[in-house]
Amino acid sequence: ISEYLYTFLKSELFDIQLLIKTSGSALRRIVLRDINNLDIAIPKEIKEQKIISEKIIQIEFKLQTEQNYLRKMQQLKKGLMRDLLSGRKDVKI
Repeated sequence: ISEYLYTFLKSELFDIQLLIKTSGSALRRIVLRDINNLDIAIPKEIKEQKIISEKIIQIEFKLQTEQNYLRKMQQLKKGLMRDLLSGRKDVKI
């Protein structure tokens, strides 16, 4: 299924294979012969492909949500630190 193939093509394993197969120094490239020889791990069962791709999509969604929350908290911290250091906010000791 296309979702499984999409998640595999985004994987680190695929990136490593591409890096190994690329040639050239100034202009990195990969030739069709090498693309045909790439190893793609595809489970035979369609059901297993669906389960794997669904889990990866869920994990990526959760990761994106957490990264958005982290950015929001970092911006809040930056704003609070700016207020504290400029004297706009009092610090009670």
